[in-house]
Amino acid sequence: MSPGGLCHPSDNFGAILAAAEHVKASGEDFMLALAVAYEIQCRFTAVVPVMAKGFNHAIQLAISSAAGAGKLFGLTGDQIANAISIATVDNISLTCVHVEPVSQWKGFSPGMTGMRAVYAASLAKRGFTGPSGLFEGPNGIMSMISCDMRFGRSDEQKRALAAGLLRVVSEATGERPDDIFFGAPSLRSIPMGTDCACIPDK
Repeated sequence: MSPGGLCHPSDNFGAILAAAEHVKASGEDFMLALAVAYEIQCRFTAVVPVMAKGFNHAIQLAISSAAGAGKLFGLTGDQIANAISIATVDNISLTCVHVEPVSQWKGFSPGMTGMRAVYAASLAKRGFTGPSGLFEGPNGIMSMISCDMRFGRSDEQKRALAAGLLRVVSEATGERPDDIFFGAPSLRSIPMGTDCACIPDK
């Protein structure tokens, strides 16, 4: 939950599992990609008031599932940015999906969003590009929702954020922070309810 709405991080599960099965990923790689998706979705929700502005949290799901799938597909940073852009720009969902009586589409929507996000990551891997300026462009999400996403951080804020993320993963896995940073952590023990609130916001 956040002042501007909510999200369902577990909606990432099916899409990330499908991507992991496609590339025959290990359990550790699957869990790492799922953790990436959870973190992105929770942090975006904490900063951007999507639902307060009349949009549905499928927007965050498109972003997070594309990033998690991109991680599994071995995409570069630029390719992941394109995957996120491709998945999100055509998945601007409205909160009227929650209006009573609730339709069948409400339950089906996250699966469709996840499927499109995995497909977007697959396209990006093949060199397909998405629109630039998804977040900060003149007609991007910041303009649409009329908010400052506060993604720009000072070096000190970035160090604090990195330390917080390492602490979350370290406490969840029992791994030393240095092992997490310099080698693949064992993520089998991360609980599905790992709380993003313990990560420093600034």
